[in-house]
Amino acid sequence: MNPTEIKTELERLNKVRLDILKYQGPESVKSETSYTDADNIHGNHRRAAIDIFEEYQRVTDRMDALRQELKDCVDRFESLAEKVLFLVNVYGMTQKEAAEYLGYSHDYVRHVYSDLNK
Repeated sequence: MNPTEIKTELERLNKVRLDILKYQGPESVKSETSYTDADNIHGNHRRAAIDIFEEYQRVTDRMDALRQELKDCVDRFESLAEKVLFLVNVYGMTQKEAAEYLGYSHDYVRHVYSDLNK
């Protein structure tokens, strides 16, 4: 996958991950007022916590793998300027995060990034 596809997939997976955690109640409970507990005893359509956790873990593991793939793309670049540009514009890091990741000072990375944008 190219970096743009990876970034798009990460955004999609993040939405999926958040949707997993949303409460999914039966429609009759959401739309009507119920005065008996019997409406909620059988078949409330709620998923087991372990199923939610396993699905959440699968999505999170996939996201971690994609993030690592993006970081591996950084190693393909030879110049610091290309690495900084990739980390900030494609990966979405702040200049400070990019500096920490690359092992440079924040001021130096900020200077490199500003020279690129001239």
